[in-house]
Formats: sequence, C-alpha cells, structure tokens
Amino acid sequence: MTRLLVLLLLLSLAVRAVSSPAAAQPVTAPAFTAAPCPFAVPGDWEEGETVTCGFVTVPEDRARPGGAQVRLAVAVFSAIDDQPSDAALIYLPGGPGGSGLDDLAAGLDPPLGRVLAGGQDFIVFDPRGTGYSQPVLACPELEDPDTTGVDPALLDRPGPMPPEVIALRARAARACRDRLVNEGINPAMYTSEAVAADVNDIRLALGYPALHLYGISYGTRQALTVLRLYPEMVRSVMLDAVVPPDIDGVSTVFASAQRGFDELFRACREDARCAAAYPDLETRFYALASRLNAEPLAVTVESEDGEEEEVPVTGDLLVQTLFQALYVTDLIPRLPAVIHLADQGFPRMLADLLEIFAPGDEASGVALGVYLSATCAEALPLTSPQAYAAARAAVQPAIAGGVAQDDIFAVCAAWEVPAAPAADLAAVSGDTPALLLSGRFDPITPAADAAVAARTLPNSIQIVFPTTGHAAISGRSCPLSLIAQFLRRPGGPLDQRCLGTMRLPWRIVEG
Repeated sequence: MTRLLVLLLLLSLAVRAVSSPAAAQPVTAPAFTAAPCPFAVPGDWEEGETVTCGFVTVPEDRARPGGAQVRLAVAVFSAIDDQPSDAALIYLPGGPGGSGLDDLAAGLDPPLGRVLAGGQDFIVFDPRGTGYSQPVLACPELEDPDTTGVDPALLDRPGPMPPEVIALRARAARACRDRLVNEGINPAMYTSEAVAADVNDIRLALGYPALHLYGISYGTRQALTVLRLYPEMVRSVMLDAVVPPDIDGVSTVFASAQRGFDELFRACREDARCAAAYPDLETRFYALASRLNAEPLAVTVESEDGEEEEVPVTGDLLVQTLFQALYVTDLIPRLPAVIHLADQGFPRMLADLLEIFAPGDEASGVALGVYLSATCAEALPLTSPQAYAAARAAVQPAIAGGVAQDDIFAVCAAWEVPAAPAADLAAVSGDTPALLLSGRFDPITPAADAAVAARTLPNSIQIVFPTTGHAAISGRSCPLSLIAQFLRRPGGPLDQRCLGTMRLPWRIVEG
C-alpha cells in the first residue's frame, strides 16, 4: 500500500472553484429526481416510505451553468418524531473523496437512526466526484503497478520513497488527470466551495428552509465552508474529528501520528492491568519497528479470495497498520497485545489487522481524483517541502516512516490544479451553535486541531472523548447522547457526565 494512500480515508482538505459559488448561481433552480436507492437500505427503514433516494443535478462549474453537469446522489431518511423540526440534518463524509451513502446511510442502525433522524429529517449524500454521484473521479492509474511502472517491492521498502518511484507516481497521477480531462471533467471543480454550494442546492431542491450540519473529518472542513458561505441557512454545526481550513494536514500528519501513539502508550502505562501485562511497551515497540525494518517478518494472511499469502512486515508497515487501527475505536484496546505478541514472534493478531487494512483497487472507497484535487489545492499552499522535511525529522523515525507521503509534492505538481484563495485557507468565524468532538487517540485530527477551530467559533462546545479514535461517534452511547442533546437544543448546556464512565476494555493475553 503506498504511503500516499495511507491517509486517504482521513487527510482532509479541499480545493477551490474558479469563481465563488456564493456569487454565481445556476440559471434554473435545482430539482430532486427520485431514483432507487443504490445501497442496501438498513432493515429498520423502508425504501419509498421512510427513506427516499435520488439525484440533485448541479453545474460542474457554476460560472458555466449551461456546461457539464454533476448528479449528486442523495438519500433522505424521514424523521422518526411526529412533530419534526423544519430544518433537516445533513451529513458531510470524510476523505476527501469518501462516500456518504456507503459510509453512513447503509449502516444507519437503530441507535444512530434515533439520534440522527429523530427530531429532524436526515440527509446523506455523496459529494461531487465520489460514491454514487456522477461522474466519479477514480484513479486506477495510481493503483495498478502495470500502469505506474512501480515495482511494488519498492513501495514497501523502509525509509524515504526512492526518487525514481516518486517520478513514476507523478507520471501515473498525470495520466489519470489527462484521462479525466479528456472525458470532459475539470479536476479543479471538485472543491470545498463547490461542495458547499452543492449542499445549499440540495437544501433548495428538497425544500428545507435551513439545515443542521454534521461533518466527520474532511466533512468538517466542508461544513465550515458551508458556514462561511451560507451562514443564514445554518441552524447548528457538529464537527467530529475537526479539520480547520488553516491547518495543512500534510506536514502536520507527523506530529498528529506521534501524538496518537504517545497517547496509546500513556494510557497503557496509566492502567494497572495493561501496564502489568505489557511492561515497557513503548520501548519495545520502537525496538520492534527498528528490528523489522532491518529484517522484515513474514506474516501469513488470508487474501480477499480466501488464499493464504505471506506479507513481509517491515517496521514501516507495522507503524502504518497500527496508525490505521488508531482510527478505529473498537480496535484500540487490542493494540498493546498486538505489539506484545509481535515482539515475541507471534504475529496472529497483527495478521488480523493486516487483513482488515489490506490494500486493493479503490479499497478505501475513496475517489483518488477528489482526494488529489483537495489535497493539492488546499493542503500544499499551507506548507512547503522544507516544512514537510522539518516535521518529518521532528518525530520518531519509525512514526515518520509509517505515515510519510514523500511523493505528494511531485504528484500535486502533476495534478495541476490552482491553489485555493486566501479566504478558503483561513479560519471560519461565526456565532452559530457548534459542537466540536475529538477522540483522545485520533492519530490524524487531534483535539488540538479542534481547539484551533474553536477560537473563532465563540458559541461552541469542545469535547474530548477519553476512549475513542477518529470520529468520536464510533464511541456510541456517550457521543450519541451528547449529539442528541445538542440537536434538541443547539447552544444549550450539555450533561457531560457520561465522559466519566468511558473505559478502555484492554485486551490482555498471556505470555
């Protein structure tokens, strides 16, 4: 799996359109066209009755409303309450490039449904270029070794990415961009400002006077952009795993990842059972990573087709895998045991993680073209190769090797989208009620980033959950309770006592 793709789920930043979507509106009002739901509707919902799917069609470039069009895939879950709010709640997924319909709509189980579609209709959509929306900015050129010309073994070699591999990756990105352009797609139009205008058009097409916004990861950046461009129609905003538009997310990944691992080791030391079962865990982890980079460990995993294969696990791959696992709240209690057993030569639990995070063609569900348009236009203007190198050198070498994106500057030069305007790279201000949620172990959007966003949101409440990773809602009962309270009374006080009941159920193994 390439280092560029390690962060695909959740390195979050966007790109701009040529003209401001707030200034240029479509000639005709947006309309909703019903269509069958493209995902498996959860059992408690009935298609055509309590959930309706379809498309809202908008211009790709709002400065050229008669030009190419984008079809936004939308699902509306009807409110459960008999007297719902007139304002709907809309979900903005992470990525950049993630699908809302596959991410959340298909998994809207009763606990989630009662909160997100309790007192108001709940809208889920696939942002332009992603999921079931049309067109999709997929980039198989970047995934296929036959196209890139990159020997897969070189991608897994420990240490900085070789210059020849960077050059081949850049060439593959350019091939994807050229193909999309030849298909009539403008990669510069897949932007946070454009997505914000899409959200407003979905609202107009569905007939809601206002919206509550709920974003996760990159979706929080989109939500902040909606708040900046359309403040009059936003009743409240919930930001889960916060990505402020004035933080780059490329150079900062090193410190964020280091902080996530530091919190894991600290939490184990602070728990008597974990500390006793896994003494000196931090020291042993870094020694293990160094040892595996010198002599990789062959680990047997089961592939998607059920066949067994051996994966050479380097220290970089170990860190990369645990970094991804820190996103997932349910996996965090297992990680000390994973490290402990791997250090003793028993990698079965590590093999389980390798299978969970196995790479594949568009395996993450992220549209790579949207990811590149976003990252290259909004992340890179906030950093530089020098700042990136300094940030890389400031953390443990093992951490740097596991999360680096050493090809990103060359790939973005090949992707060739314009830098975002200054307004799109600045902090968003407003007194709209806001709830900012963070997880203690989040390795990519730490609570410190939420605090940056909160500085210019005076009517905001910031909460850090003591047991969660990326996307605090995955912590379930306590986060859902606080979200439900906030939706009932945006800006009102929250009963946060449930935070004191959250505990990590550490996995303790013998030996």
